[in-house]
Formats: sequence, structure tokens, C-alpha cells
Amino acid sequence: MIGPLLAFLLTFSAVWGMVHYAPTRKDALLLHRVRASIVGLLTRKPGVTITDICREGNISWGTAQHHLYILQRAGLAASRPLGRTRVFFPAGMPEKDSQAAALLAQPRLQELAIVIRDEPGHLQKELCGRLGLTRKVFRHHIDLLIQAGLVVELAGAKFRRYEPGAAWRAAGPTAVDAPAVPVAPLAGPRASEAGAPRPPLRPT
Repeated sequence: MIGPLLAFLLTFSAVWGMVHYAPTRKDALLLHRVRASIVGLLTRKPGVTITDICREGNISWGTAQHHLYILQRAGLAASRPLGRTRVFFPAGMPEKDSQAAALLAQPRLQELAIVIRDEPGHLQKELCGRLGLTRKVFRHHIDLLIQAGLVVELAGAKFRRYEPGAAWRAAGPTAVDAPAVPVAPLAGPRASEAGAPRPPLRPT
């Protein structure tokens, strides 16, 4: 009698342990090296494209697409459109933060946003000259940054200046620490303005 009872208790104990200590489905998915590395990349650099993921992970487009599909279905990753492409984030990232992160992952937008963050008060003409942008491209970029809360446009009677927006605080101090592309310092009219009082501005 003791033999069958002992066997039953040992079997029950083993099954109970498997139920309570087996990894969850999400944990099990992340045991895969490629999926784990993708989630790590999304956490470090939210807003990356599938091309970025392929380059960082040294994997093919099809492999990246397959694992991103699995991660999104499991609630471990999320994505949103940005222009003609799609960008990816860790799951649960607030929509406003994901919008800002998506823009900061784009080199030209990142470059413009960082110049305004680090040296607030530039005019459109100064920024276009410094970054090599046409007025049309600048307007497109700046509207995206304003919409995401990364930049505030201050309008005077005859000019507009640009200041960093509140989204930089939400993005955190390590969101972007340096421009993706080095930019030259300002010269000419901007230098002559140093220390000169500026007329009052109002946000648009």
C-alpha cells in the first residue's frame, strides 16, 4: 500500500513543480537568442526600423520580420507607421513617448532636435544654413518635432525662434546624447548676436 501511495505523491509533486516553475510563454519566447536580442535593442533604441534591426542583429529581413511578428503577437513589442516605413518599440510604451522616440531615431530629425535642445533660440535661416536644409524640408521636419512636443516654435513680429519642448523630459536624459551627424558651429550673424537682448517672443 505504501509503494503505490509514495509513487502517487512523487508524481504529483513533480507535476506541481512543473506547473509552478515552468517559464511563462513570454519567458519561453525570449529564450530564443534572436528574439531576446531584438527586445533588448527595442529597449535601448526605441523607434528603430526593421532595417536597423537587421543591421544591428546581423540577420536577414525575413528573419527579422518573422520574429517581430511573434513578439508583437505575444505583446512583447509594438510598432507604428512613420512616413513610408514602420518603427518598433518595447510593448507598453506610451503613444506620445513612442512618437518622440520614433522621430529621434531618424538621423536628420535627431540632428535638428539636438541642435535646438542644446542651443535654443535659433532662427529658421540659421538652422537651415547650419544643417543644409531647404526651407521646405525644414518646415516638414520642424512640424513633426513640434507635434511630438520635442520643439516649441516662438513667434515674434518678423521672425520665429525654436526652443526645446517638454517631450525631452519624458524621453529621459540618455534618450539621445549626441547628434547622429556632426554639425559645424554657427558663424557670422549668429555669433554677432551673442549677449545682445532679444525682443519678447510668444509661443505659436
